[in-house]
Amino acid sequence: MGKLLAVQAINPDGAKQTFGSMGDGCLVLGNTLDARAPWIVAEGWADCASFCFHLHRGNAVAVVAFGASRLQKVAEAVAAHYAPPRVTIMEDAP
Repeated sequence: MGKLLAVQAINPDGAKQTFGSMGDGCLVLGNTLDARAPWIVAEGWADCASFCFHLHRGNAVAVVAFGASRLQKVAEAVAAHYAPPRVTIMEDAP
């Protein structure tokens, strides 16, 4: 945690591109210092930003996993590193 691993972007044709290796990387949004804040892990940035800043007005932590296949792995890494009381995985609707 705390290092740049990769950059993800959407090119002019609308295709997602990743430069570098995601490894165990994630993006943490919100207030990690408030032990009472709810914690979630979700696939993408928009879901996390909405949860953290719109739904909870910044009083939450949302972790961007950058893909459905990475949700569990990232949730486990976040739990080990930050030790929040609970981490909820928020999956996208099918």
